[in-house]
Amino acid sequence: MKHKNMAKKGRLLGPRQNKPQPSGGVQQSGKLRSFKNQIRGIERLLRKEDLEPRVRAAKEQQLQQLKEKQEAQQRSEREKRLATKYHKIRFFERVKVERQIQKMMAKQQQ
Repeated sequence: MKHKNMAKKGRLLGPRQNKPQPSGGVQQSGKLRSFKNQIRGIERLLRKEDLEPRVRAAKEQQLQQLKEKQEAQQRSEREKRLATKYHKIRFFERVKVERQIQKMMAKQQQ
């Protein structure tokens, strides 16, 4: 009975599809890894003692670049968050100032 139900759902019908296996250490399925995850991976690699000096220097440079990119991303996210938070407040303050200017202009013309 189980097989009959599974066949209805299409699980046993048709040939099996083999999915390509990800190669070691490369992006998987086109998904980008976060800066934090990349930094963590490089730091783990640098903890190994038997790493060649040339490779170690390249990875340290890559680590430094990733940290700078992460800081820039965090800074821009914070600026964006604050801009959206205070957008309404700035709008109302601007309207208040415009009203005051109009009142003063009207007084000056009288």
